[in-house]
Amino acid sequence: MSKSAYPELVHALSSFKDYGFTQLQAAAYIAILQLGEDTGSAIAKASGINRSKIYDTLNQLEAMGAVK
Repeated sequence: MSKSAYPELVHALSSFKDYGFTQLQAAAYIAILQLGEDTGSAIAKASGINRSKIYDTLNQLEAMGAVK
């Protein structure tokens, strides 16, 4: 994830860290909020997360109870 490509996202991530989210989890969660229910590929693209990491990140969010 490039900090220069997503300045608003990087700024928003700092508040999610207070709730125990990693940077990747927060980025994915924000993308889900923006997109609603969508594919892992779409969430990866919207969040700037590499597709190889998005499914682990989404599974982590599900285990946390942040998404279903």
